[in-house]
Amino acid sequence: MWFATLALAGAPDLDAVHVSTVLTEADSAVVARFWVAATPDQVEALLSDVPRYPQNLPPISEAEFLAPGVVHLTIDLPWPMSARDSVSRVVRREEGADLVLSWDPVAGPPPEEGVVRLEQSRGYWRLTPQDAGTLVTYESHNTVPANVPATIVRTIHRIEGNRLARNLREAVGESAGALVVQATGQPGQGD
Repeated sequence: MWFATLALAGAPDLDAVHVSTVLTEADSAVVARFWVAATPDQVEALLSDVPRYPQNLPPISEAEFLAPGVVHLTIDLPWPMSARDSVSRVVRREEGADLVLSWDPVAGPPPEEGVVRLEQSRGYWRLTPQDAGTLVTYESHNTVPANVPATIVRTIHRIEGNRLARNLREAVGESAGALVVQATGQPGQGD
């Protein structure tokens, strides 16, 4: 696919966000790829801080660990869609130089009233070291409600893919600055 070759030749476009959507009768997939000015370890630290997802990764409004490696998320979606939630097991693995955080659905407590459970939510974050930063690939698969038109799903994916990149870049920038302050006691003077 076109996104597999993103930034392989030459310097990455540091502001670009590439979002694609694949829709089938049973599945909706969004893929977002973008570069961030932080190491894969810094990005992983942010993605592993589940309780801070509402601050770092809106539209996630609630995030908690139900057990080690089991995460419950609630996601606020724009009108006319109801909030969604998911319960997933998160697994960390290394694939060559890449770090992958993947998730698959597991059983959990019933959703709150008015919230729709994403029963088949699965996907991954792939963190690839690149040019003094990280190429981030986010891929998420979910079931598509029959009453939501494909144009709305594609629009939501495009908006959310761009928002995700912006929010992660901002959170990683704030986090990286905090790490430098903690390591040296003075901003901007890390090794």
